[in-house]
Amino acid sequence: MNMRVAVCSRSFSRNETLRRKIKERYVDVKFNDQGIVFDSHSLVTFLSGYDAAIIGLEKINSDVLSQLPRLNVIGKYGVGLDKIDLKACNYFGVRIGWKPGVNATAVAELTLSMALTIVRGSAWSNVLVKDGLWRQVIGKQLSSLTVGVIGCGNVGSAFVKLLSGFKCPIFVFDKEDRTDICSVQKAKQVTFSFLIKNSDVISIHLPDDTSTRSLFSKNFYHDVKLGSYLINTARGSLLSDKLILQGLNSGRFAGVALDVLEVEPPVSSELVHHQNCFITSHIGGSSEEAVLAMGMAAIEGLEKNSAACDLASGEFSA
Repeated sequence: MNMRVAVCSRSFSRNETLRRKIKERYVDVKFNDQGIVFDSHSLVTFLSGYDAAIIGLEKINSDVLSQLPRLNVIGKYGVGLDKIDLKACNYFGVRIGWKPGVNATAVAELTLSMALTIVRGSAWSNVLVKDGLWRQVIGKQLSSLTVGVIGCGNVGSAFVKLLSGFKCPIFVFDKEDRTDICSVQKAKQVTFSFLIKNSDVISIHLPDDTSTRSLFSKNFYHDVKLGSYLINTARGSLLSDKLILQGLNSGRFAGVALDVLEVEPPVSSELVHHQNCFITSHIGGSSEEAVLAMGMAAIEGLEKNSAACDLASGEFSA
């Protein structure tokens, strides 16, 4: 095809399989081989003169698009849309090719591993051993705890399915009716307030928008069950690192596992080094399988007749 394509995503650009796949379809392809984290100015410079872009965590807004008259389509690498101004894309006639759920299994499996890690204290035990200390760390069994899942879309529902094997009570909160997944997995859909007050483990699987951020006010940190465990593999901007730390120090949280943070990389060394806080570097969608799936979805999203969702028109292409 004659379309000129610029790949902004660093992990896409590092993947030899994805590089080969996209070059099989497009002759003129530029990659982010310098591993640049683009700000608005450098993003415009990188995309200038190109018809199409594959983006990961880059911020797309009216200021950026107004300087890129040739750009007409964006393939989204990954599932988060919170950094893309969809109204601006529609205004400037830029189509967004996006496929939800392509990394759901990877994120759900990481979430499960985090739940097991913090309730058993295995990460802290590992730290002690490396420091030359051979001590028993007494934890809890996930099968004996009640797990609350906030958000039951692609990732949340995949996590619920994984939990079903532990036969633990599962609460689900979602703005949509999730009777389908709840009935099959023997979970119970409840209110947000009930979930946070009655769950031993709370796992967040929501996008970042005005409605979701409002759920996690200061009241959230006060109302959660005393001694509960908190997991966030969704969006770091939903939670306050400062209030999480306060919750750990007060015992409100017995343990916390975070794959995403309010500021990445983290600025709070106290939170990072807290013995009851387990942090990974935003690796939820970074399995080999998910990287390939997200990359292929982004490539297919560049094509008008792809199976990806055309968000500029709000319709799904068949």
